Amino acid sequence: TDAAGKIEVVEFFWYECPHCFELEPLLESWVPKLAKDVQFRRVPATFNDRWKISARVFYALESMGLEDKLHKPLMDAIHKDRMRITDDRQRAEWLAKQKVDVAKFEAAMKSFAVESRLKRADQLVRDSRIDGVPALGIHGRFYTSPSLVGGDGAPVSQAHTMALRLTDQLIAQ
Repeated sequence: TDAAGKIEVVEFFWYECPHCFELEPLLESWVPKLAKDVQFRRVPATFNDRWKISARVFYALESMGLEDKLHKPLMDAIHKDRMRITDDRQRAEWLAKQKVDVAKFEAAMKSFAVESRLKRADQLVRDSRIDGVPALGIHGRFYTSPSLVGGDGAPVSQAHTMALRLTDQLIAQ
């Protein structure tokens, strides 16, 4: 874990994942209610080169101090407006509309800091042995996901709620 002295909850996600997009509103209300000894963070999953582009975008935004501000709007742009995050032109146009310095963003995507974070995410994804997203890691010891707790029969929204309830129980443990 990266959260010394705290219980760390990691959300593994992919910007283009529809299930991650559906989990986002639940996380928006769940995260602020976490106890002070719990730290939540997002880690982009990096299963292939396409996913690594999304991870670079995430870490570039984070390095510029824009991740908190632009995470949800970016998810909305991808899932509601059909913006392709892997298309350099579409991504640059979207960033410009958000008043982001596109040249600085592109430099950040290629920076040593982003490359280091990407390698750390690769390692964390491997070590966590996740096989899909969204997934939640709890203090480096437990792992759950909507697909694990909801099975094949539960509606997606119910499975997301069940995963967060289980995460609460594992945090308490």
